Amino acid sequence: MKSFSIVIPDQKDITQDQEFFILEQNGITQEIKIHDYDKIFSVPGLYEELLMNKLQCNSPRVMKNVVEFISKNYFIPITEMSVLEIGAGNGLIGEKLRQLDVPHLVGQDISQIACDAAMRDQPKIYDKYIVGDLSDSNGEVFSKLKDTSSINCLIAVGSLGFSDISTKGFSNALNIVEPGGLLAISIKEEFLLSDNQTGFGKFIDSLISENFLEKICEIRYVHRLATSGKPIFYIVLCCRKLR
Repeated sequence: MKSFSIVIPDQKDITQDQEFFILEQNGITQEIKIHDYDKIFSVPGLYEELLMNKLQCNSPRVMKNVVEFISKNYFIPITEMSVLEIGAGNGLIGEKLRQLDVPHLVGQDISQIACDAAMRDQPKIYDKYIVGDLSDSNGEVFSKLKDTSSINCLIAVGSLGFSDISTKGFSNALNIVEPGGLLAISIKEEFLLSDNQTGFGKFIDSLISENFLEKICEIRYVHRLATSGKPIFYIVLCCRKLR
């Protein structure tokens, strides 16, 4: 039984990173931004109720289907996948990957609270969960990754852009993936435009044009509903790392 209730006011003409909801718990009412993941992860079951149930988030299901597709069609069987999931949060994507029988799965997030939530909610999902900043290539994240099995698949769902993972952090993570390995990211479609201020569109275009990545497929889908009730579209981009 839930120990909380939530209300999502109708919000028009508001950006995705400014959306909010009302949490009522233990007689206390507070307004929380939907992108304030530390506060959300601190309450067991709140992320699932808010994002999965109320706002109908499709990304875990979509990414599961995409990973299954690329593993069958692009020469890395599920049984041989060694996955690094960046911006792993509380482990909902990891749970879907384990349902496919991915044998080796490492999670990463900059937030210790996210890691704690994953260990609380999905304690057997990740072989290792590393907390740290991907933008520091000499930092703790990469020193710990050196002790893991080689990575042949990089996954990021909703964690690129906004104030989460930068292009530098993404590049550092991509450098860990073996040549011939796979990349599957889910990203807000505007962020892939070449002139978008996040820099992801221009950066990924350059990786493809320089034959560092080979595009396999690109799928547009509804990530979730906005608080206004309108669909928010994301792109799943799948690539092979050539070198």
